[in-house]
Amino acid sequence: MKKVWVIGSVTAMILLMIAIGTFEQGFYKENGAEQEFIVKKTEEELKVQEEKDKQKKPLGDRPEEGWLFGLSNLGKDSDYYNKLELTLNEYIHGGGDRLISMDSEDDIKLQIQQLQEMERMGVDAVFLNPVDSGELLPVLEELKRNNIPVIMMEQGMKDTEQVVAFVDSDNFNSGFILADYMVNKCMPGKDVYNKAGVAIFTEYAKNFGKEKRYGFRAAIGGSYFRVEKEIITSHDEELIRKEFQNLLEEVEDLQYIFSTCDEITLVLLKLCEEEGCENLKIFSVGGSPELKKIMVDGNKNLEAFAAESPMSLAMDAYSVMMQYLDGQAVKKQYLTETFLVNKDNIKEYRIDTWQ
Repeated sequence: MKKVWVIGSVTAMILLMIAIGTFEQGFYKENGAEQEFIVKKTEEELKVQEEKDKQKKPLGDRPEEGWLFGLSNLGKDSDYYNKLELTLNEYIHGGGDRLISMDSEDDIKLQIQQLQEMERMGVDAVFLNPVDSGELLPVLEELKRNNIPVIMMEQGMKDTEQVVAFVDSDNFNSGFILADYMVNKCMPGKDVYNKAGVAIFTEYAKNFGKEKRYGFRAAIGGSYFRVEKEIITSHDEELIRKEFQNLLEEVEDLQYIFSTCDEITLVLLKLCEEEGCENLKIFSVGGSPELKKIMVDGNKNLEAFAAESPMSLAMDAYSVMMQYLDGQAVKKQYLTETFLVNKDNIKEYRIDTWQ
């Protein structure tokens, strides 16, 4: 009788909990053995739970028509940013969402106008390749006030509270691995009084150019190389030509050039051929199909490059955005891997596209 009373009491308790709807799962003991019971929640409690889940998501549940994303990209003349846009578009449409893409044409005023236009068009979130992150602070604050999350790509900024996260290529590593390769593979001899001359060409007003330079200088350290000159330039061929010719006149023992992007490198390779600089070695950051073809064809000046991947960058940015919209915790910065490519391993990669 005692056993029947215990079981009956437990049964009554379970029925009471089902009626109240306060438990989903529980345990009781019968003859010393733990037994499991499962109780369904009431409809009211399920609604409460759904509301709690929604509160974890910054924009609530995904709309039936899908998310509407905006992309403010840098110049469509850049194969790198074109590939980034195409890849991001594939991920977004593959997930049943939509993308509005605008080209800033490397014009900060135009980019600000485009971000404001995206806001008026009702975008839910923005992917941003900034022309100048510092100049964008007011419009980023406006987007944040209106609960439009932003993932910034390729450039950081001092005030990090205005964006959800930064997704960058590992720019410091790009410069570091090239200088490390130069130090270990191209060292001209251990003559501390006769260091080899090095010049650096970098892009104007680009934070990632600075990071590449910092990485490059960090790896050189106290080696047998001497940075003779740093030149901040644009992608304009005539301007680069003038600066290159001045460099050759000013630096007699110039042996190496570090260029922070393929656009500058391609001009420098052309100028080396025109000027007959067969022994001048160039290191680049990028890895565009055009640059890889030049290396495969046996160009004597192009020594190595740090490979970036616009596809990986787009994939990482999309992944971080979706995690955030799903209510998951995200870090403030994500770095996409960069790696060294030279004449020894170039055949491991496709030449007709980005890696």
